[in-house]
Amino acid sequence: MAPSAGWEWHVPGSVTQDGIVAPPHDEEKATSGVKLVSGMLQGLSRFADGGVKAMALDQYWHPKMNWYGPSGICTNRQIQGFRNWHQIPFLAAIEKFLAEVGTNPEHW
Repeated sequence: MAPSAGWEWHVPGSVTQDGIVAPPHDEEKATSGVKLVSGMLQGLSRFADGGVKAMALDQYWHPKMNWYGPSGICTNRQIQGFRNWHQIPFLAAIEKFLAEVGTNPEHW
């Protein structure tokens, strides 16, 4: 595999530093978190039916969020930046790839 085109570094944690919660766990908060992530994943699956807006990222992400992609891909600020500079180009490339190569993994 070719080396990364980007700078390898440690992505910063959340502003509130509450991403990892040590035991004991609050069952109600844990259940709420699972529902939130499940809803976001279901939203992502709506792309085929309604494009990027159908994914409803604004229901799950803070409007001023930062997205740190793997090195060499990109970093974006706010949902609109993420959509314009990562999500839409990435999804377009996937569609083009599947149109040219197909969905059979043997052809990849």
